[in-house]
Amino acid sequence: MPKKGFPLCWQDADAESDEPRVLQCNAREPNSHFSSNYIRTTNYTVLTFLPLNLIEQFKKMSNVFFLVNMVIALVPGVSPVFPATTILPLVIVVGVAAARDAYEDFGRYQSDRRANALQVQMVTPSGHVKAIESKDVHVGDVLYLDCLLYTSDAADEEDSAGLCGDRRPNETENQNKR
Repeated sequence: MPKKGFPLCWQDADAESDEPRVLQCNAREPNSHFSSNYIRTTNYTVLTFLPLNLIEQFKKMSNVFFLVNMVIALVPGVSPVFPATTILPLVIVVGVAAARDAYEDFGRYQSDRRANALQVQMVTPSGHVKAIESKDVHVGDVLYLDCLLYTSDAADEEDSAGLCGDRRPNETENQNKR
């Protein structure tokens, strides 16, 4: 539970130590040991795609089966089939799966970039409001939220109230107010 005033203090239920976590509002330096707000949901980078994807592909027993068949077919005199007939299915299956994984991971990358580039309004320690990207938000930053809340005049009426009790008067109600 937060204590009153600054800095804020609370006990984390999953903490390994008995020391409470301490953070200070609107002060970035004392809170720098907390993790960043950067979002990354991709599985691969350009450099790690090929090795990590091949590892993932060969965790599937069907791909291992085709790999063993390919190795046996490559041994001269052991296999009566032409080696290309065993290499080609493996290359096609692994290639199509790798292309699908690359496409999906690229979509996650684009989604991450959009989420990290969202503009938020931060209140600086001097009290000014400054626009920053969401990836640059740190623990303890005070954000300015521009919210509109609607209330309903007739809470017990059955009407088409929207979110937050948003109820816009119809034309007959407007005429009654005149």
